[in-house]
Amino acid sequence: PAPKVQELLRRVDKVWQSFVQATASQIKSNPAFAKVVTESRQKISGAEALVAAGKRHDAHESLEYIRTAFWKVRTGMGIDYLPDRFTAFHDPMEKFSEEVSKPGSDPKKLKTALAGLSRLWSDVEKSEIDAALFKLSPDRAETYAKQVSKEREILNQLAGLIDSGNVEVLFKAAVAMKSNFAQTYFVFGDFSGLQ
Repeated sequence: PAPKVQELLRRVDKVWQSFVQATASQIKSNPAFAKVVTESRQKISGAEALVAAGKRHDAHESLEYIRTAFWKVRTGMGIDYLPDRFTAFHDPMEKFSEEVSKPGSDPKKLKTALAGLSRLWSDVEKSEIDAALFKLSPDRAETYAKQVSKEREILNQLAGLIDSGNVEVLFKAAVAMKSNFAQTYFVFGDFSGLQ
């Protein structure tokens, strides 16, 4: 609903202002970081305009830039940040899911893409989550661990389905992968209004 999305954007604005204040020294000393901060502010403003125009999906897509841009700048700064492993997984997951939905998809290409996804997910599995850093309750940390394991189960299921030729079942498993991924990622913050 539009009111929830507007409330979400108000929260983003408030958090964004705090973030910019807290990172002022990095903004001054790192041109790449400063560029991402400036461009992200523009994306947030653009998303606000898109929501006002009733284009919620376009607003979401506009904000995707921020996640990806900060992943790249953090990587360039040598910062190891667990949610960036999710960002690394996200786009290949989307491309795999799109390919699965096409009739006559090449099983060899699907297997190669899935092997890449599996490697990327292994990076998530190997990383310990810092419950204190992300302010996770024990229950939420347990939910995270279960969701990470569930994603591995889905990836393994997909591997067994590629040769089946059953596009419908394969597509449903890809949808489950994306849904579980999103639920796992949501552990890192309050994303109400986006769902």
